[in-house]
Amino acid sequence: MVTGTDSFTFTASGPSDLLPILALILLVLLVGVLHEGLHALAYLLLHRRPVFGRGRKSLLLSCSCSADGAYTRGESVIVLTLPFVLITALGLGAIVLAPAWGIAALVLVPLNAAGSAADLYATAALLRSPAESLVLEEGGAMTLFVPE
Repeated sequence: MVTGTDSFTFTASGPSDLLPILALILLVLLVGVLHEGLHALAYLLLHRRPVFGRGRKSLLLSCSCSADGAYTRGESVIVLTLPFVLITALGLGAIVLAPAWGIAALVLVPLNAAGSAADLYATAALLRSPAESLVLEEGGAMTLFVPE
């Protein structure tokens, strides 16, 4: 129990009181898996073989999905934005059509948006490049080739 000025109190009288916290942790893990799974789906639609990876930066765990090879700017934009667009659309749809799932969506959509920051940053860089640009993906790193 934490007490004092501007503090909060959390008490658990039994294991069932921890279920919402465990559900939240599970939802966070599921949104990460869904996000990377949608990247994999985009690669499969482009007839590429996705490869999953994982890592750790400080206390944060990360997962990734990539597929080596050259891509057009348009293909790269699709791969990068599909998880953000689809999870956001599904989450907003859940809030409207299935209010019981709305609370989960109110947690998952912002988490996915935060996890999409690097994807959206890369997309912005791609969209500033000429339409004929190519993207080479190797080992999870992207290199942009701009025609002269």
